[in-house]
Amino acid sequence: MHKRGKFWGLSIAKHLLAIGLAVLALLPLTTVTTLTAASGERTLYLYYTHTNETKRITFRRNGRYDQAGLNELNQFLRDWRRNEPTRMDPALFDLIWQVYQDVGASKPIYVVSAYRSPQTNELLRSRSSAVAKNSRHTMGMAMDFYIPDIAISKLRVAALKRQVGGVGYYPTSGHPFVHLDTGNVRAWPRMTRAQLQRVFPNGRTLHVPSDGVPISAEGRRYASAEWEKCHSVPCIGSNANTAPTRGRNNTNNTNSNSTTNNGPNLFELIFGTNEDAPPTVVATNSAPTRRSVTAVAIVAPTPAARAPFLDVRNPVAPPVPQDRPQSVYVATRATSVALPGAPPIASDLLVASVENNDDPTRPSPR
Repeated sequence: MHKRGKFWGLSIAKHLLAIGLAVLALLPLTTVTTLTAASGERTLYLYYTHTNETKRITFRRNGRYDQAGLNELNQFLRDWRRNEPTRMDPALFDLIWQVYQDVGASKPIYVVSAYRSPQTNELLRSRSSAVAKNSRHTMGMAMDFYIPDIAISKLRVAALKRQVGGVGYYPTSGHPFVHLDTGNVRAWPRMTRAQLQRVFPNGRTLHVPSDGVPISAEGRRYASAEWEKCHSVPCIGSNANTAPTRGRNNTNNTNSNSTTNNGPNLFELIFGTNEDAPPTVVATNSAPTRRSVTAVAIVAPTPAARAPFLDVRNPVAPPVPQDRPQSVYVATRATSVALPGAPPIASDLLVASVENNDDPTRPSPR
């Protein structure tokens, strides 16, 4: 009886294993990846456009950061111009991994830009006004990328929904890409009110439309409270963006964040999570503060003083020239020396007459 019971136990275990493998075989690849992630393993499939390097790097194992994987990512995402790596923010890897899962991608992530040294950033700033002085790239907190066969607009929406950090949208670049970082929640350019309402129909977002007015004051308070707890909205155990090194680069603490970042469990994968539950925490003083503006009185301009020479009331008319004489008489004394062949002078005075130049009948000179 004992042997028969043992036999039946092994037989049942084999059948259950076979059934489990058959179910996995029927699931799409993205679902298998998600199930693998449920065990706490996260891998990024990357291609760096400037170095032509391609790698699959696992940075989480058993729900904990794997330091060897983090070091490999630090080197892979180095400043390629100076061949200079840095310690990247592990929360950035979590965010990009989550967006990759959300859009159902399978091809590698094409990295356009990751870490930038301060020297490289200044070089780029001298060439373009679009490069920020205190860029998150210089802090190891940002990545610019695209994924083949995935629309840039789809990546943008997926990143906005995560509400982890900054989302930049560059659809008119030489090759369109998105910028993701783990700084404050913001987006550029901002969506219109109608566009943002389609992304967040319940209004629970920290993002603000282009008109500058939150789409829901209550929703914004909820989102602020959630973000304060774990730097994502909503704050649930499957959102692994609470790394203690957030914004301060990764360290050698491989045991960090081992309790809240294990990914969704099997129950959540099958039945989903209650993300639309009513808020249990209401943030206070989370609404944007009104800035004070000092009023400046508008004074009418004072006319400038007139120059002294403009105050002459009765200017003196210039003198009128007198009429010129009609004739000019010139008298000379005759000499006593007779010129040869010259006719004799009739009298002692020689009179010459000058014509009147004011004669209107005389033709003008050309």
